[in-house]
Amino acid sequence: MLSEIVRPILDQLSVALETTTHFGILENDMVTYLAKAVFEGEEVFTREKGQLEAYCSAIGKVLLSHMTVDERQAYITSGPFPKLTDKTITDPAEIERELYRTRIRGFGVDDGEVHNALYCIAVPVFSSRGMVVGAISSSSSQRWASPKDQRDRLIQLNGVAQSISSTLGAGA
Repeated sequence: MLSEIVRPILDQLSVALETTTHFGILENDMVTYLAKAVFEGEEVFTREKGQLEAYCSAIGKVLLSHMTVDERQAYITSGPFPKLTDKTITDPAEIERELYRTRIRGFGVDDGEVHNALYCIAVPVFSSRGMVVGAISSSSSQRWASPKDQRDRLIQLNGVAQSISSTLGAGA
């Protein structure tokens, strides 16, 4: 049901940002992509129903950062965490610090951690009860050009996340 709600919204967001957009959830300690929208020329290797490691993906960082302390601690101690690129954070203590930073700033970043040519920013999507039910991301093979570019993407992502959250609340 979630994928059907978010797919048309992701399609519009993908065009607005000129990037690939995703909606993902956490399943079995992995990010599962329920929906994906591709902007022409910005195809990334992810696929709907496919999974990626949570500790190094932007969506995964958002979802892990909103776990309870006990859930997050169980995840952190479940390693090992393979190094996918030179930028992948694999030390459990550093992963915990990154999740803390993600929670505090309100968004997750994958700056070439999953793949050398993949850059993502993600924000949470909340249920009507205030629980994180997933996250949306903007993914590109090009790194954001400037801090302003990153901020502009975040503004649009947060607006869409709020819209999805409102839709979920209206349907509840």
